[in-house]
Amino acid sequence: MSKINIFEPLSVKKQIIKSANEAASMILKIDDIISATKMKAPPMPPGGMGGAWEEWVAWADIQAWESNKIRQNKK
Repeated sequence: MSKINIFEPLSVKKQIIKSANEAASMILKIDDIISATKMKAPPMPPGGMGGAWEEWVAWADIQAWESNKIRQNKK
């Protein structure tokens, strides 16, 4: 039957359900992304995040610099 493009009705129905499920899932994911971007970030406290955050950023920068230096020395 497949030689003359006649497909089993059950397989066609399964594919239709699978495609509909994938389309619905994608719509829900897009909706989640859109609603997440509409949410506002909480207001920053006066003075920013405080010293701990700035110390952590400085530490992370040093770690990244050191790992790049090590990688360059290995080449």
